Parts: sequence; C-alpha cells; structure tokens
Amino acid sequence: MSGFSQAQLNDLLADQLKDWLLDEGCLYREWRFTNWAKAAEAFKAVSVLAEQADHHPKVCVEWGRLALWLKTHDGDFIGEKDLSLALQLNSTIA
Repeated sequence: MSGFSQAQLNDLLADQLKDWLLDEGCLYREWRFTNWAKAAEAFKAVSVLAEQADHHPKVCVEWGRLALWLKTHDGDFIGEKDLSLALQLNSTIA
C-alpha cells in the first residue's frame, strides 16, 4: 500500500478536496458552527463514518469548531482511505 504523490495530492486538493489543506503530512479540514452542540453533532457523524471505514482521524472539537487531520498512520502517508473518508465527510457535514 502506498500514498499519493505530491502532484496527485495537488490535483485532488484543486479538484475533489477544495476545502481541504495539507497540514504536517495530513489532509486537514475545519468546519465552523454557531455553537458547541452543532460542532458535537458533526463529530458524531464523523465518528460513525470513521468506524464504518475503520479509519480514524485526529480530531479537535471546540466551541463552534470541528477540525480533522487524516493520514494513513501505519504507512505515514495520505492514501485512498484518506481520500474516501474525506469525500464522505464532504457530503455528510454541512
């Protein structure tokens, strides 16, 4: 199993993952909400998808904010599982 090249990541970020960034070797995205409860509700959706995918991001939940970092930890790269989960999150969390 291997990860995406830098060129592939750049293409993905420009096309399919427009709201995501690269941060310290991870795909990173942040969502803003109007209160704690909405951020916590979004985290619940993340936890369901992460469990289904057996792929668990680093997460930060704060008042009105949910931030996620995705990478394939056992290989220390960004790969297909990360892309798949990021795309699912894009369509699930508003």
